[in-house]
Amino acid sequence: MERFPKAEVVNTYGPTESTVMVTWMPLTKELVERYPDNLPVGVVKPGTTVLIDGENSGEIIIYGNTVAKGYYENPEMNQKHFFEVDGERAYRTGDVGHFEGELLFCEGRIDFQIKLHGHRIELEDIDNNLLKNPKIRQAATVPSFADGKVKSITSFVVYNEPIEKRFETVKLVKKELAHHVPEYMIPKKVVFLDEMPLNNNGKIDKKTIKRSLCSRCIIFEGLSFFMTLGFILIIAFIMNVFQKSTYYLSLVFSTLMVYLVFAENPMHLVSIIGYVLVGSILMHLSVKFKEHKKAMILMIFLAGLPLVLVKVLAVFKISGLGFLGISYMTFKLIQIIIEIYDGLIEKPMGPLDYVHFLLFFPALSSGPIDRSRRFIEDWKKQRTKDEYLDLAGTGLFRLVLGLFYKLVISGMVFQQMTSIRYKDFFFLRYLYVFIHRILIL
Repeated sequence: MERFPKAEVVNTYGPTESTVMVTWMPLTKELVERYPDNLPVGVVKPGTTVLIDGENSGEIIIYGNTVAKGYYENPEMNQKHFFEVDGERAYRTGDVGHFEGELLFCEGRIDFQIKLHGHRIELEDIDNNLLKNPKIRQAATVPSFADGKVKSITSFVVYNEPIEKRFETVKLVKKELAHHVPEYMIPKKVVFLDEMPLNNNGKIDKKTIKRSLCSRCIIFEGLSFFMTLGFILIIAFIMNVFQKSTYYLSLVFSTLMVYLVFAENPMHLVSIIGYVLVGSILMHLSVKFKEHKKAMILMIFLAGLPLVLVKVLAVFKISGLGFLGISYMTFKLIQIIIEIYDGLIEKPMGPLDYVHFLLFFPALSSGPIDRSRRFIEDWKKQRTKDEYLDLAGTGLFRLVLGLFYKLVISGMVFQQMTSIRYKDFFFLRYLYVFIHRILIL
C-alpha cells in the first residue's frame, strides 16, 4: 500500500468448493492499523450465508447458491464436508473463524489447532512467527501424539545459512521465537531441512512432514534416544567390569549414531563420508612427504579448505556443504598432520583407529579435541576392575551433578533472569557465573 498508494487492495475469503470468493473488503491504512495481527477477510457477499459452528469462535460453514454439489465420485469426502441447511447446500470449510459485527475473521485451519498442556495452540501462528526470523525461509510445525493426546510440537524449518552447531542454532531459533509467542508455544524440537516437501498445489505438504516425523530416526529422539544410550552404556559397563575391550562396541555405536544424526539430510551424510575419505588420503600423503615443509603446508591448507569454503559460502547464504561437527573434525585432522610433521606420528593410523577418532560420538561436535595418540592409548590401556569402578563412579557423579545443574538450577536461574530489572542485571549476571563455577568445580 505504501509502494503503490493508488492501488486498491482487497482482502477476500472463500474456498474452491464455494466458488472461491464469498467475502471481500477493501483494505485501508486505518484498517491495517486497527487490526495489525489479523486482518478481517471481509463482509459476506449477497446470496451466501456464513455461520460459525461455536459460541464465539468455531468452524466456518458456508451455505447458499455458491456452494458446489460435491466432489466428483468421492462419497466419503462429500459426506464429511457437504450437507444441507434449510434446504440449501452447505459446506464445512475446516477453517476456524469468528465475527466482529459484520466482519469475518479467519483464524486458521481446524487441522492446525491443537491443545497442549491445557493451552489451545494455532500451529500456523507458530509458523508465521518463526518466519519473522530473517534466517528462516520456510517453517511448518506439527504435533507429536502419544496415547491419542498431543505430547509435544516440532517445527521443521528451512534455514538460510549453513548449520554447523545444530544445538546452538536450535537455541537461537527458540530464543528469537520467544520474543513473539508465549513459552508454551515454543516447539520442543526444531528440525532443519534443505527443502520443504510440497503438495500438488505448491503448498507445504504437512502430511508428508507428519509421516517423516513418525518415521525419522525415532531412535535418536526424546526418551528413545536416552534409552538407547543407556542400553549401550550398560553393555559397556558390564564389559569393562569383566575387563573386556569396548573398542569395537564404541566404534559401531559411534558410526551408528552419526548415521542417525545425518540420515535426515543425505547431503550432510555424503559430505561427512567424503571428508573422512579425503582426510585419510591427506594423512597418508603427509606421512609420505613429511620431510617437505611446503608439501606439509599444502596438506594443512587442504585439510582446512572445506571448513573455509563453508564459512565463505555462508556469507552468500549457500548451504549444503557443511555438516554438524565439521569444525571439530577439521581441527582433529590438522592436529594429526601437524604431529606427523613433528615426528610424533611415524606411520598412518589404521583405518579403524582413524574413523573411530574422527567420528567418536561424544566428541563429534563438541570438545575435547583430543590428541589421536592419547585417544588410541586410552582405548588400548588395560584397567583393573577397581580402577574402572572408581572412574565410573566419578563419571556418574559428574553426570548427575550436570543434570541437576542443567535441569534444576539453570532452569530456576533462567526464569528469574528473564524478569529482572535492568539495574539489577549486572549483579545477578555475576552471581549466576559464580554459582555456575562452583557447581562445575
